[in-house]
Amino acid sequence: MQANNNFETVLSDYTNNKSYLTHQELISLKSQFDSEQSFYDALLKWVSEYAIAPVSQFKVAALAIESGGEGRLFFGANLEFSHQALSLVVHAEQSAIHNALLHGVEAIEKLVINASPCGYCRQFINEIQLEKQPLINVHGVEKTIQQYLPDAFGPSDLDNHTPLFSQSLTQCRDLNAYVEQSYAPYSGNFSACQIKHVDGHQYFGVYLENAAYSPSLSPLQAALNQVQLHNRQTGLHGISEIVIKQTAGKANQQGVANAVAMSLGSNIEVTIEEV
Repeated sequence: MQANNNFETVLSDYTNNKSYLTHQELISLKSQFDSEQSFYDALLKWVSEYAIAPVSQFKVAALAIESGGEGRLFFGANLEFSHQALSLVVHAEQSAIHNALLHGVEAIEKLVINASPCGYCRQFINEIQLEKQPLINVHGVEKTIQQYLPDAFGPSDLDNHTPLFSQSLTQCRDLNAYVEQSYAPYSGNFSACQIKHVDGHQYFGVYLENAAYSPSLSPLQAALNQVQLHNRQTGLHGISEIVIKQTAGKANQQGVANAVAMSLGSNIEVTIEEV
């Protein structure tokens, strides 16, 4: 069974101002389909419309399914910035993983993606604690990250014994608390971002580093991605203020923040503080 107007209407209602499905919402929507994979395919198509891809024109969607806990399903979509380097892109897999982490998820059972993960994303997924690494589903074929990335370089190669998801985040409304919970085992620059929106909502992003360094996700990109995933129709419009806090003596977010801010327009105030 394919997605129909009723499916999309209900889905829109379920995800009004949130970037995931509860377990009950997931079960209800899945019951409209003949198979689990046909449900995933329809949902991926819908989630891909969150993507903002002005450079590549290639929309990618990812679904992160919570292992245990509340059994939620978290959305992820790629984010690009006009007239900026593609190295600043947020990949859909990064998006879904950060989205799950930010909502206190302790482990992801499965990542469902509408395209095979690129090498960048395979390296990012490999940062997850070995015992908690999710299965990766692409068009119904499921593989482990070891199958996608044999002989990988990861946290243990840099003597990091507390990889991603070894500790879960606590949801809060305080930027300083998110700074403390960010993942920066290599640089020590614990940092986070808070974005204020004209609708009165606040969105947060935490810094997520990687053993290979370059797949790291900056706090500003992560927070902007949360704005994107909560505002399907308006995307990044409506941002009124951005605040980034990072660790004094370890700071490394200024350059990325400046580059990304340039693509957002000159009327948005960006404040960077050291703590």
